[in-house]
Amino acid sequence: MTTTFPFEMMPDTLTTPRLRLRSPVLADAPRIAMFIGDWDVAKMLSTVPHPYRETDAVSWISKLDRRAGAHYVLVHANGVVGVVGIENQADG
Repeated sequence: MTTTFPFEMMPDTLTTPRLRLRSPVLADAPRIAMFIGDWDVAKMLSTVPHPYRETDAVSWISKLDRRAGAHYVLVHANGVVGVVGIENQADG
């Protein structure tokens, strides 16, 4: 039996003393594209195009569905420094 997690119940923002994790917004697209556009980052990811452009980030952010997973940008003093996602996998 496969159990799915109700991601829509996760908070939009998580805060720690050093970081804030929040849901991605379209204004994050340039920064996300800058990081993922770096081949040394992209080669460690399984499903991103390369080169990764701002339009790719906009498309990704626009298609996020809170029912399918929780995605957060990691915000540090200098702005967005990363992205993390938690998703249910088809095989459980």
